[in-house]
Amino acid sequence: MLSVELHAHSALSYDGRDPVDRLLERAAAVGLDALAVTDHDEIDASLDAADHAADYGLVGI
Repeated sequence: MLSVELHAHSALSYDGRDPVDRLLERAAAVGLDALAVTDHDEIDASLDAADHAADYGLVGI
């Protein structure tokens, strides 16, 4: 079974504060297997997270 966070906002969303690299770093640190960045009206952070997730041992969604 995978441990996944399916709803995280980055600094590009009006209600987020952390850059993508920080989100990925923390997700890996707490033992998650995958992370989905779900910003409001913005896809760049989600694409960035999916591209770099493997660098942190994660699956990017």
